[in-house]
Amino acid sequence: MSDSDFLSLERDLKEGKIDTLQYRERLKARCGSAGLDLSLSHRYEIIYAWSAPLYGSALVDLRAACANDVRQSIASVIHPFYQGITRPLTFAEILRVRLDDKTSVLWNTYLSSCTGVLYKGNPKSKVVEFKIVPISLDFLAVPNDFTGVSLPVAFDSIDAEILRTDKVRCDNALTPKQAKKNRAWLAAAEYNQTLLNDYVDRAECEARARRNDPTDYDLDDYFMNFCTSNSHEDELRSLVLGDAGDSDAHSRYPLDDYGRFVRVCPQ
Repeated sequence: MSDSDFLSLERDLKEGKIDTLQYRERLKARCGSAGLDLSLSHRYEIIYAWSAPLYGSALVDLRAACANDVRQSIASVIHPFYQGITRPLTFAEILRVRLDDKTSVLWNTYLSSCTGVLYKGNPKSKVVEFKIVPISLDFLAVPNDFTGVSLPVAFDSIDAEILRTDKVRCDNALTPKQAKKNRAWLAAAEYNQTLLNDYVDRAECEARARRNDPTDYDLDDYFMNFCTSNSHEDELRSLVLGDAGDSDAHSRYPLDDYGRFVRVCPQ
């Protein structure tokens, strides 16, 4: 999509010649990209390939659900897309939809994203170096029958902040206060401090509500752990958000499992 085409669509939207749905329809038709827009009337459903819970299988099912919806023209554009192709939500977008979820259904299960954690291979070091990749193009191209654990991606091939486990608290439970200040969580939230703060507050409430005695739940024991993986070689792993029991951020889960996406649907 050319810059002039994009600017023309932006101008038409601002001048009221087209509405937001028409804007997204034309953007997608021209292989443009659009993220999550919660101002549009919407609901949520969870896409999961029960027969083969692969990341790639769930990705195919997500795209098919958007394409085959009864309200196809709306369904195909209300969910985020990249260069004209339906994509999973980013990790930060998952935080947003959980905050938006009035039923708490999205809090009852883990949720996969198109956000990746890129690791630097160094098996001899106790320090893990990694980067957060908000939208991984590699994940958008995972085949439906892919059964590997991760993807081989060179650590230096992506420009992003380098995080180190000797500088950032990982693989340990965090208090709500620590979670709000954790650099790995902030990077995963795409450096949106307000979003992270709001999510931590809601996650604390959801976690307490799921305990037999909410007043006796010690968040110091199990809460918002950012789980890393010590890699032998450079590799890209999917970032998964745990359920409300802990709201951990996991990058240890393999791509041949844990394919579960949120689909944003027309109301």
